[in-house]
Amino acid sequence: PLNAMPVYGTIASQFNDLGTNTLFARLLELINETANKKWQTSLPVADDVEKQNVIIPPERRYYLREI
Repeated sequence: PLNAMPVYGTIASQFNDLGTNTLFARLLELINETANKKWQTSLPVADDVEKQNVIIPPERRYYLREI
């Protein structure tokens, strides 16, 4: 059922994104359970969100209107 499907919020343009890292860790767990593997990663999964690096600051989001 749809309500049992996990949702991971990810930001493709952000390196080391919390959502992508969490998704990767969960996929690794599922592969290990399903395929009887013992794959591991040395990458830690952070519990908190780090400061996001943005290309265009929020106050400049409409900068194209000025051109």
